[in-house]
Amino acid sequence: MCIFAGSVHDVSSTAIFARGIGNTRQVLVYSMALTASTDVAMVLPLPVPCIKDEATGKCEYKPAQLVIDFALFEDGRVGDVTVTKSSGMDVYDDRAVKAVKAASPFPRVPPELMARAKPGSAGVTIRAVVTYKLVTQP
Repeated sequence: MCIFAGSVHDVSSTAIFARGIGNTRQVLVYSMALTASTDVAMVLPLPVPCIKDEATGKCEYKPAQLVIDFALFEDGRVGDVTVTKSSGMDVYDDRAVKAVKAASPFPRVPPELMARAKPGSAGVTIRAVVTYKLVTQP
């Protein structure tokens, strides 16, 4: 299930790609076509890692946001993945980078998106904003 952070007029051609990483984890990648009058973000609730408090040793969950850029070749392979704005917590930054790398290969880049690539480029750069938000149950 996902939630959009804004008004969406239509969603179609939804596909979910799951790739196992390790014995108990998986990476999910959503592919969909949507129509919206403004840019929207898709919100996907996922568990986040805890940050150990050095003084108490207790596990704490903290909200965070980071930005990653990654090269996506026309055939769906991922190239360089770079944290362009850190969350300030290495564990969150590292998990986001690993998730993108583990999801490779993505579906082929659509021709409409490749048309926006720099001339002579083998792919496009994707910028992703990753938000870890603490949600407490009532």
